[in-house]
Amino acid sequence: MRKVFYSFVPLIFIFSLSLSAQTTGEIQRSEELLEKEKTLRGKLERKERVFIKKIVVEGTEAFSEEEIKEIVSPFEKKWLDKEEIEGILDLFKEAYKKKNLSPQFSYQIKKHQLKILIKE
Repeated sequence: MRKVFYSFVPLIFIFSLSLSAQTTGEIQRSEELLEKEKTLRGKLERKERVFIKKIVVEGTEAFSEEEIKEIVSPFEKKWLDKEEIEGILDLFKEAYKKKNLSPQFSYQIKKHQLKILIKE
């Protein structure tokens, strides 16, 4: 009887390990699914974005075409949201601040073109 009992103990131990391994796998799979759901929800909740083919800057005499192009070129042909567009305006504000100027800024978006209007 003892031999039978001792022969079943390792089997029970191995069986319990296989159950816990299954549970660990299930937990990992659940975490993966939750992460995918979180990613999808983030995509759905993303801010409204607009594709900007070209950026035109009007009203500035303080900067050359090359200087303007240096500021705006990284943002052309990209999807931008309102905060990113305002970030472009902030770059211009910083550049004007270095020249001790403080103009007014506004912008318009028409047909995938961002027009930045500057009143010096």
